[in-house]
Amino acid sequence: MSTTGGGHIDVDEVFEKIGGFGRAQKKIYYLMNSAQIAAGFHTLILTFIAIVPEWSCGNKQGQGVCTQFDLGDCKPKYDPSVSSIIAEWDLICGESALAKLSQSMFFVGSMLGAWIFGTLADRIGRRKAYFISIALSAASGFGYSLAPNYYIFIIFRLLVALNLAGVILSSFVLSMEIAGAEYRTFAGLAYSAIFAFCYPILAGLAYLIPNWRLLGVISSLSLLPFLLLWRIIPESPRWLLVNGREEEARAVLTRLASENGVEMPAGQLKKPAVSTSADPVSALDLFSGKVIRRRTMILFIAWFCNCVLYYALSFSAGDLGGSVYFSFTLSGLVEVPSIMVGYFLLQRFGRRLPHGTFLAGGGVACFSVAILQWLGSSVAPKIVLALVGKFAIAGSFALIYLYTAELFPTQVRNIGAGVCSIGARLGGIFSPIILLLADYNASLPMLILGVLGTLSGLLSLYLPETLNTPLPETLNELELS
Repeated sequence: MSTTGGGHIDVDEVFEKIGGFGRAQKKIYYLMNSAQIAAGFHTLILTFIAIVPEWSCGNKQGQGVCTQFDLGDCKPKYDPSVSSIIAEWDLICGESALAKLSQSMFFVGSMLGAWIFGTLADRIGRRKAYFISIALSAASGFGYSLAPNYYIFIIFRLLVALNLAGVILSSFVLSMEIAGAEYRTFAGLAYSAIFAFCYPILAGLAYLIPNWRLLGVISSLSLLPFLLLWRIIPESPRWLLVNGREEEARAVLTRLASENGVEMPAGQLKKPAVSTSADPVSALDLFSGKVIRRRTMILFIAWFCNCVLYYALSFSAGDLGGSVYFSFTLSGLVEVPSIMVGYFLLQRFGRRLPHGTFLAGGGVACFSVAILQWLGSSVAPKIVLALVGKFAIAGSFALIYLYTAELFPTQVRNIGAGVCSIGARLGGIFSPIILLLADYNASLPMLILGVLGTLSGLLSLYLPETLNTPLPETLNELELS
């Protein structure tokens, strides 16, 4: 992109000259986004703190006892080696649905947080939103870890999810906005890879710390060191420029240039046509024009279906057999090669085709599992196909973060990502509900997942390609392009 007349220079050209992903950006990127591991602890911790232990009542034992008699006034006795919310609050038999409700409520909190922090980060900046959400996430995590009863627990689980949405959205958008166009692929996929590492780390912590409350406290403590990054993480220069704060944007870019060992290019930074400080934006602006409206609707559906498939397959990790710690780790580790393959495909084929293929491929894998279930196949083929589905949907999930950030203009990027994240959280809410349909027909959940994945993958092919294209700054620029 060339410099405009009158000595003006735009942000993309600045990054070309100072380094699209130099030493300064790498330091900020890896330090800031390591919080994704801590966020993953809270997101996935129910796998270990909601384990149903062996228990007995009278002369009968086992988890299937609920179908044989009514517990009545009998007080169950649990395996003392297992610490979980199930044993502490007797979430069995008629109360067992409450454990599943806690996972759905977590995604309700994520949905609310995507809306709140999506709007907040576009108004006060990505940096402030990030640190506010880190502090509130840690506080909420301590809250549910020390909850005296189930209802207090579920309230704080909702709150921790609400605040973690701010950590995820703000850090991802800031990561995209401090990188040059040619490095956005790597930055987007590395972001997802960082999250995948929370699987083996959390499994190890859960194995070493068999007390569910202590595991929650340690997960919350892991967020606090990121507050020390206040002087290291800058505000997004793109956000500052869109909001008419050119001098601050130049100061951030000059600092990045200095740490990268180059000089900041001369010239006045080119201002976008519209300043959000003079014209505040809202989610309604995502439907204000034909182009932005079509992108928003397709992306919302894609996020919903991605999250339904991802968490439905993740919640079924125990079906792999063996230790829950091993199964959980394997379900997460399959994401790493998926992201590596995705990186290669993005460089060669762009964003649109790999994303649509991954998403539809996950749907086809679920279809195949449903067919095997209907035919009464053995366990091994179903496990293999389920892992293939997890591989595909993990790749799709990794790509959709990057793709979404590139499709929305800076003026509404955080709000757009927030609205799409609401679609994802709706998918998270519905995923355990879909799995419950197995009580009526064993193949029905995978059949539904197959339909959702395949159709949404095909629909995503109607989105434009964004490989190595400048990030749009304003809605006007997008509609006129």
